[in-house]
Amino acid sequence: MSAETVRQVVARAVVEPDFRARLLRTPAEAIAGYDLSEAELVALRNLTPANFDSVAAGLAARLSPSSFGRGEAGR
Repeated sequence: MSAETVRQVVARAVVEPDFRARLLRTPAEAIAGYDLSEAELVALRNLTPANFDSVAAGLAARLSPSSFGRGEAGR
């Protein structure tokens, strides 16, 4: 399994509202181009509006700030 690919999908959903809506509405369509294992597909298909924020927050807590660029303070 590629946790990195799952992180990419979730990170994209965080920064692209249209992709997030599609991921939550029609996950099979949204993740069609990604190389994911069956377990990863199931996990992403189980995302809901109710649990997405906690999943994304957990992901953000595990990533370093440099993963998101310089941010406001570095501009």
